[in-house]
Parts: sequence; C-alpha cells; structure tokens
Amino acid sequence: MKQINNILFVIGVISSLLFYVYRENLILLAIFFGVGVYLLIYNFKYSKRINLLLIYLMISIIVFSAIKILVYGYPDRVFILKYCLVFVNFGFALELLNTNKMKQVNILYLLINIYLTVFILLGYQSTQLSDYNSGNIVNFIYIAFSVLVVATTYYYREKVLFYPAILSIIISFWSQGRGGMIISLIFFLILFLIRYRKYLSKLGIGLFLILTAILSKFIVDVSVNLFTNIVTRFGTRNDNLIGSSRGIIWQSYFEQLNHLKFFLGFDFVPLMFVWYPTVHNSFFDFQISFGILGVIILLCILYYTFKLLALKQFLYFLCSIIILMRGFTDTVLFVNNYDFILIFIILISMTKQWSLPKEEV
Repeated sequence: MKQINNILFVIGVISSLLFYVYRENLILLAIFFGVGVYLLIYNFKYSKRINLLLIYLMISIIVFSAIKILVYGYPDRVFILKYCLVFVNFGFALELLNTNKMKQVNILYLLINIYLTVFILLGYQSTQLSDYNSGNIVNFIYIAFSVLVVATTYYYREKVLFYPAILSIIISFWSQGRGGMIISLIFFLILFLIRYRKYLSKLGIGLFLILTAILSKFIVDVSVNLFTNIVTRFGTRNDNLIGSSRGIIWQSYFEQLNHLKFFLGFDFVPLMFVWYPTVHNSFFDFQISFGILGVIILLCILYYTFKLLALKQFLYFLCSIIILMRGFTDTVLFVNNYDFILIFIILISMTKQWSLPKEEV
C-alpha cells in the first residue's frame, strides 16, 4: 500500500506543478484534488490529536461558510475551491509526516531542476513559463520545494542539506522576484550557520567579527548596492519599499476593510485593489476569504512557528519562517496548492510539542 501511496503522491504533486503551466487543464487539478482527498482519508487513522484538529477545523469552516453565505449570498467557484484546498493540502502534509517521502521529494526536486535548467538553457525568462503566472510564483514554488527537501531530509535523517539554498539563490535571481531574492539570501546565510555551526568556535567567531569590522565599509557598500539592485530589479523598476505598488495595494485593502469584512471576509464580487485584482499579500488574502477564522488560524501558525524556536528546533523554524516571509509580498499561500509544505512543518512543531515519537504521529 505504501508503494501505491508513494506513486500517487508523486503524481499528485506533478499534476499540481503542471497545472501552473497549463492552467486551463482542469483534469490536472482534479488529479491533485483526488490524490489529496485519498491521502487525507488514508492517514486519518494515525493520530487522534491530529484527527481532532481536522474535525475542529472542518466544523469551524462549515459554520463560518454557512454564516458568510447567509450574509453575502451564494459563493463563487474560487471560494469553494479554496475551502476544499485546505483539506487537500492536509492530505499531502499527513502523508509526508507519516511515511518517509525523502526519495519521492528528491525525485520531484530533481525533475523541477531539470525542467528549469532546460528552460533557462533555451533562453527563456521565468515569465514565459506560464501565461497565467509571474516570475514571483515560479520563485515561490522553487523556494518552497527547496525548503521541503531540507525539512524532509532533516526529519528522517537529521542531516542538514545546504545545496537547496544555493540553488534557490540562482533561481531567485533568474526569476528576478525581489522578495524571492532577499528571502533566498536569508535562507542561504542562516542555513549556512546551522549547517556549519559546530565548526564555528569562539576563536573563529572572534576572527570573523574582527575581519568584518576591518572590511565593514566594503561590506556595507556591497550590501547597499545589492539591496538597491534587488529592490529596483537591477534598474528595471523605479519604485522603492516606501510608496511602492504593493504599499499602495495594501493601503487600498485597509481602506476597503470594515467591521463586517474583518469578521466575515470580503464578499464574493470581483475584487480590485487600485488596479490589481489581488492584494499581493498571502496574509491579507487569507483574511479576505476566511475573515476572523483566517486571523485565528494565522495566529496559530505563528504560535507553532515560534514554538519551534522555543524548542530549539532552529532548522524547522527557519523553514517555516522562510515560507511565511515569502508569502508576505505575494499571494502564494493561504490557500494554494503548496500549502502542504508549510502544514507539514507546523505539524512537526505540534508533534514535537506533544513529544510523540514519529511512529505515533
């Protein structure tokens, strides 16, 4: 049965990846949904606590949906899709948690790298990968799968991989997603410290600080120049962080927000934030769909993320915070096809807190 699940897991994820390229092919989305629902039902037997969590979440979503529909009227297709995606992602996350998927995850990561390598060698840009998605989406998917490779390897082998962070930097600069560039650099630096911390003696740290002080002007000049280039996409954009297009979009979101929309989310009419149909922020987008329930879920996600820090699970904390930070400047999370990666890490945090062995998760 595990072999069948392994195959279905790979097929489901590949279908999801292909759906971002061929967005009109609903068969690919149906395969992803079908596999996710099957994996959810199959893994429902493993942990009573996680089962209760899923039941509470399902009841909360049903009650919230009923109230929202009573107030706003019949929902649109996107609303229904997002609510179903929550549980589809749980299916993939539970499969990652309960059975060793290192081999399958590495195969998927290899396929993604081969595809992008061929794409780059042919001279294409990230924006040409799909007619429906920007380079930011490509960048997020790559960083998310890099995080997944690191997290699954550490979960089952307690080995810290470093190469996914290097590859993330390369893809981030190729796709020219400014948020992705910054996040990939942070991922690289912190993962480097975690990976090689045992070699960093007090003497080594002292020499590093002295060398940093001596070269401080050079380091500052290079850092400022690099950051400026990232923010302006190497001169192709003239906006900055203050007064940027995203800042204007977020201001529009807050201007439209009221008490009713805060508790029930926004209604089902097509949204427009200045000149954009999306808010370019996964946290705000979650509140738009899920209202106060989304805010509560986000607070729980942040709690269990920082709980990893308290439990000294630094690598898992890094993985979670990298995905969350990447979702702050683009609508790529809550709810999307790759939320199962973040859910997997949050479930690890829960099981670490419950002190359950892996066999009983």
